[in-house]
Amino acid sequence: MAEGKDVKHYRIGEYAQKMGVTPDLLKHYEKIGLIHSHTTASGYRYYPFTESVPLLECLGLRNLGVSLQEMQGLLYDADYDAASALLKRKLQEMQHQLVMQQAILQAHEHDVRWMEQIRERETFVLLEERPAMLFLPQSREHDFLEDERISEILGEWINWMPVVKSCRRFSWTGTEWSFSQASWGLAVEEKKAKTYGIPVNGVVEKVPGGRTLICHYRMDAGKEDREEPLDVMQDWMTRLFPGKATAAYQTVLLNLHRAQARVRMGWFTVPVGLNV
Repeated sequence: MAEGKDVKHYRIGEYAQKMGVTPDLLKHYEKIGLIHSHTTASGYRYYPFTESVPLLECLGLRNLGVSLQEMQGLLYDADYDAASALLKRKLQEMQHQLVMQQAILQAHEHDVRWMEQIRERETFVLLEERPAMLFLPQSREHDFLEDERISEILGEWINWMPVVKSCRRFSWTGTEWSFSQASWGLAVEEKKAKTYGIPVNGVVEKVPGGRTLICHYRMDAGKEDREEPLDVMQDWMTRLFPGKATAAYQTVLLNLHRAQARVRMGWFTVPVGLNV
């Protein structure tokens, strides 16, 4: 917008207030050349009213996910095709973020409903059909695994939490629980991994779906008469599957540390197959 003789100029604080931004944002945008001001001999910075249009244009692009560096190239160097390609890419990125946020919202709603259930029933066991799961191991006992394939996909898995859950894998020997080769990692339903494009490579282990023994628990350390979830699970495993060795998984939902108590919440799952 061309400046005329009657264009009004505003001190930085007043201009920021009228534009709904902060003085620091104005200074930063000016520093990289997106907007301009006039500085008087006494050092006061004034912004002309005509800078409102380019500033609003920049603020709109910011909300589309366009970075400041991309704004510079878009507003000063890009032709129509380049601008169209950039904005199309930003649209695709926003669509991906929307899918991710919807998935995270659904997972969060599930966890909140689960916490309401466990409020009344501190420990309960179910035998039900469960979908196949993927497990990404990160450690063995108390040491991180040295495998480049883990770092290749770990960041994406973490970005999808709480669709992806913190999980520990250990063993049922047929007579007792064994933690000698326990592994902490991340777990997600296989179907969700495919739906959302969560990356999978050779280090990821598939846990078959099917009949699964599940123990939902809320452990309050302050309760002396509490029954340990794994003791409950051991009774079930001994009765239903004597002598059958299999992997077991602990999904950790939340651990709360307080002055007088420690509350742990989550669930143990043991895939037991179809021969129940």
